[in-house]
Amino acid sequence: MNQRIITTIFALLFFIPFLLIGSWPLEILLAVLAIIGMYELIKMKSIHPYSPGALPSYTGVAMIVFSHRLFPMVSDHWSLYNGVLGILLLLFVYLLFSKQDYDVEDVSVSLMGMLYVGTGFHAFTLLRERNIHLLFLILFVIWATDSGAYLIGRKIGKKKLAPAISPNKTVEGSLGGVAVAMLVAALYLTLVNTGLPFWTMLALAAVVSVAGQLGDLVESAIKRHYGVKDSGSLLPGHGGILDRFDSLIFVMVLISVINVV
Repeated sequence: MNQRIITTIFALLFFIPFLLIGSWPLEILLAVLAIIGMYELIKMKSIHPYSPGALPSYTGVAMIVFSHRLFPMVSDHWSLYNGVLGILLLLFVYLLFSKQDYDVEDVSVSLMGMLYVGTGFHAFTLLRERNIHLLFLILFVIWATDSGAYLIGRKIGKKKLAPAISPNKTVEGSLGGVAVAMLVAALYLTLVNTGLPFWTMLALAAVVSVAGQLGDLVESAIKRHYGVKDSGSLLPGHGGILDRFDSLIFVMVLISVINVV
């Protein structure tokens, strides 16, 4: 646990200045994190990370993160769509000549990773650009949910939430995480003006708290499917980028889907 706390402190000290600066420095950092996350997913699937089946995926996930720069007009969204399709065609071509080292499931995982990880980090960049106060609310809610669920679940948790996926998570911990997140969100919203109605933001905080836990479970399900404990080893005590950003990626994809950004 001490190693986990130390890593968290150093990670925040490194990340928060980029978050405050925003613009290109933050976007480049997020693109790097997205590529590392894609690398971790590819390794979990046992695809060679530097093979012709993997390299286009890194280009694709970076292209999605930078899509608001590369394709700034609404009409340009078709260009992004076509770019992703072009990468998909490259993966299919490699599939034909890979001599069974790369299969249809590998193509599917690569495409899923590009869309899921890329969209998550891209939505983060857009929200930072448009409403940093709302972005901080979401971050605080995710962190509060995680801490609250762990502490309350450890103290009074009995009923398993999803034993087949994540045996240590409990219903009591999950509900406790939402409760703590709501308290933190209410305090934040009394102190900071997000430019949006208080009760709307409080309702959004509840959705984010639940969605963050779903993102955690999704990552656990992927790791359990591939028989790995952590997605990577970049962050001591936390695992990999996907381990650390699992909740945030799911939440940001949801934020993108419901058109908050």
